[in-house]
This record gives sequence, structure tokens and C-alpha cells, in this order.
Amino acid sequence: MAKPKSIPTNTGAQQAKEAVAKAKVAQKKSAQKYADAQKSAQAEEAALKAQLEKGFHFAIVPALDALISEPKLINPNKDTKKKAGEMLIPNQYIDRLAEFLDDSATSRGEAAYVLLEHITDMLEEIHNKNLEFYTCKNGMRIRFISAEDQVFGKDDSKKSTQASALATASYYNKFHPGAVAILSGDTAMLSKALLRGIDVARVNPEIYLGRRNLKLPKRAYDQWFGKGFLTEDDFERFFPEEKPLLCNEFVDFEFDEDIACYQTTGNYRDLPNHIGRFEEDCGEGGERTGKWVLRQLHYIERPKENSKGIPITPLNAGQAMLYEALLAPDIDIVICAATFGTGKTYLSVNTGLNAVRDPKSQYDRVFICPRDPHWGEQIGFLPGDEHQKTLANAMPIVDNIRSGLKAKGDKAKNGQKKSNAEINNEVNKIIEDYCELTSMVHMGGRSLSNSWIIYDEAQDFEWSQMLQLVERIGDYSKMVIIGDPEQVHNKHLSKNSCGLSRAMSKFAGGKHIAVVTLTKGEIERSRAAREIARLLNRQLV
Repeated sequence: MAKPKSIPTNTGAQQAKEAVAKAKVAQKKSAQKYADAQKSAQAEEAALKAQLEKGFHFAIVPALDALISEPKLINPNKDTKKKAGEMLIPNQYIDRLAEFLDDSATSRGEAAYVLLEHITDMLEEIHNKNLEFYTCKNGMRIRFISAEDQVFGKDDSKKSTQASALATASYYNKFHPGAVAILSGDTAMLSKALLRGIDVARVNPEIYLGRRNLKLPKRAYDQWFGKGFLTEDDFERFFPEEKPLLCNEFVDFEFDEDIACYQTTGNYRDLPNHIGRFEEDCGEGGERTGKWVLRQLHYIERPKENSKGIPITPLNAGQAMLYEALLAPDIDIVICAATFGTGKTYLSVNTGLNAVRDPKSQYDRVFICPRDPHWGEQIGFLPGDEHQKTLANAMPIVDNIRSGLKAKGDKAKNGQKKSNAEINNEVNKIIEDYCELTSMVHMGGRSLSNSWIIYDEAQDFEWSQMLQLVERIGDYSKMVIIGDPEQVHNKHLSKNSCGLSRAMSKFAGGKHIAVVTLTKGEIERSRAAREIARLLNRQLV
């Protein structure tokens, strides 16, 4: 009988040792695989960040106010620059958008409909193709995040869209710290994000002002005062630290006081000499040369004696810029943001009336679309026809026509100063003969040609409303959009998100568009108005 082989007594220990070694190898491979995955993700994130505009992140969570104000955020064109690598949309937004569909008092209903259409198309593609995300035409990915994948705070309401956005960003931050931001124009929302350690990206972080204040170097005096302009090369040479000028941007120059011949006194005749507009240069025959120059104001004219028009005399730099833009034939749209008492409405209305009453003018009417916080929804409750209904909201414009007629100083038939009743009758006659008043609700589909168009109190327009109104301009017309971003009455808007501010930034540098800003220091209404502005601006210790 064969003797059985001896069995090593350490077999169990050896097997355990081998198992531990294998586990360590597997663990090492797993760790290396995880490290490689992390390294790959970081490399992808770094590469993507390098492509993005400064100030934006690998991923953004748009607050619902940002989507409502610009539905195209989730449907960018192929040529649209990426806002981020990924856009994260909380699923809770869908229910909230569905509630907005019946909101006809503002443009939210229309924006909600557009957003829901886009979202439905995206979700269908994700479902049908079993995808994790939807890829936009410009390569940006859109992910829809459910409540299960969100990190809500103890006191957060899961029905709140703001809480959903913050919870989505918090969830993403767990895996990619510092790589996500909340996109919003609501300062309250941005504050909540910062308190939670989440970065923010503002909607329209900077509002384009359309003007700069610069000190002209002495070595540039001969060029500026001798030829009346600076070329692009001149501007780059004299102001190497400044950003390039945009089309129709204004520059207000300051000169050295010790050179008496170049001092300015604030009188009308000096204003054109120290303000320039960046425009395309034209040859002697008016043909375009393709070159750009910063040229002294040259369309402003002094009021002629015995003129039938309403006298207009710019009293400061801001008014001179606005008046130049209103008179320049190559500018079709003027967007003016100014505080109370700066004369923006007076200049816009009375310049238009002077143009319309000129027999040689291309304009046949002043088209007035006054402020209407309800977008025309309540116009039916007012008495009279549409003209009479709209006139109730146009009283600021009527007041400025009355002020212009008083400044004109025409005498009555008896040679005496006209009474208030006579001036009021003349105002009514001017409005009847030269003006057309229409509410915003009736603007859809219209094309306004040969018209001087005025949109007043535009700070209360939402962005989609602003686009609807701007698109009404027809041939041989000039559109003037005026408002004060500091006095927004629409509860859904802020200084930065209102249609006026967004138009200033979106249309900056347009070849036939000028943006003009008048400051609190340029208030001319009354000494009381100037005092109010001074007291509001002072710093209290």
C-alpha cells in the first residue's frame, strides 16, 4: 500500500497569504483605475475650462429666472459660445413652468411654452436613445437632475425652484468641488448660493454704458483739435491700456486746465469739441472707406433764430451725446438709460417733433408707445378710444411737449405771453396732427416705417417684450428707447435683468445702434432734483 504524501501544515496560511496578495493587487489596480478615471475627468474638465469664457464653470445650474428671461439658454445655436460644459436642469422646473402657461399678464407664459417645447424634445431623445444627457448643437451637455440626486438643506422646501437649483448645485459640488455655479440675475438667489459655498455666474454681469471719460494726453492735442478726430491707431497709441472702442461709442475728454485755449466752460459751443463718437469714416462724397475714427460731434446744430421748431440746447456731455445720436442719420436705434431729471424724454420727444414738422423730413409721425406695466391687459377698463386710453399712460411725454412749447416762447395774437389754456390747446393739436399713440398689446405684427418711434419707461420691459418691440422698426424710421434701470417696477425684473439693460449690452457696438447713458451728475430738471440726487448718493458715516 502506497504511503500517502505528507500534507504541509502551513497550507491554510499560505492560501490566506496568497489571497491577501491577490486582494492587494486587485486593490492597487482598482485604485489605479480610479486614479486614471479621476485624472481623465480632471483633464477633460481642464480642457473644457480652457475653451470657456473667463468667469464661467465646468457646469452651471440656471435659476428659473435666467431661463424665463432667455429661453435660448437651453437651445443654443451651433455658433453660440458655450456657457459651460454642462447645464444641469432640476426636474422640478417642469411643474413650475406648466403653472406659468396661464400667465398672460407678462411674457412668462410665452417663455414657459418655449422652454417646455425644448425640454420635451430633449427628454424624448434621452429616453428613446437611452442617453444620460442631451447634447446641444454647440456641444454643451444638458442633464436633468431628479430630486433623489439633490442635496436639500434641512429647512429647504422641495417645491421651491430656488431650493431645487441650490440642491442640484450642492449635489454636483460633492463630486466636482468648485466646478459648478448658479446662473441667475436675482441677487437674493446669488446670495443664497454664496452662503452655501456655491460659485455664482451673473446674468449680464456688466451693463454697457456707451460712453467713457478719458483724459486726453497733451501730445494728442494737435491731432484732436487740428483735424477733429483720432484714428483707431491714434487711439491705441494714446490709450494703450484701454479696450478697443465699439461702433457709436462716445468718449468725453478732459483737458489740462493750464492750457487756456483748450479749456471748456460748459457752454453749448464747447461740448462738441471735447466729445467724440467712434464711427465709420466717410470720404468727401459720403462713400464708406472701411476705416474707423473717433470724430468730434458734428451733427449738433445751434438753434436758429426765428426757427419754428422747439429749441433744444444740450447743457452737459450726456445730453450732447444723446442729441448727436438722435440727429445722426446713420443711427436708426437709440437706447438711452438715464436717471430722473436728465432731460432724456424732453430731448427724445421734441427732437422727434422738430423732425416730423420739417417738410423735408423722412418722418411723417411720432409714434409713441408709453409705459404700460400690465402690457395692455387693463386698457379695456379705461374710457374712450385707443388713443384716449393710451394717452393716460403718455402724460410724461405730453408734459415734455408742453415744456418745449413754453421754452419756445411764442406769443399769443395779442402779443402777450400765451396762457396755460392756449398752450394746452396747442399741445393737443400737435398730438392730434403729428403723433400716434398705441398700447403695447396692439404692437404685434406691425411694421413702423417713416416714423419717429418712442418707447418710454423701457426698464419695465422683459427681454422677450423688448425684442418684440425692437423688431417693429421699418424703413426710414428711428427708434428711441428710454428708461431708468434704477426704477424697475416689474417685480420679475431687476436692474441687471430688465429688458433695457439687456438691450444695452446685447446691442453694444451695433453699426446703426447707439447706447447713451446719462448720469445723476447730469440732472438738469431743477435744483431740488439735483439736491435729491446728491443726498441719495452721499456716504453716511
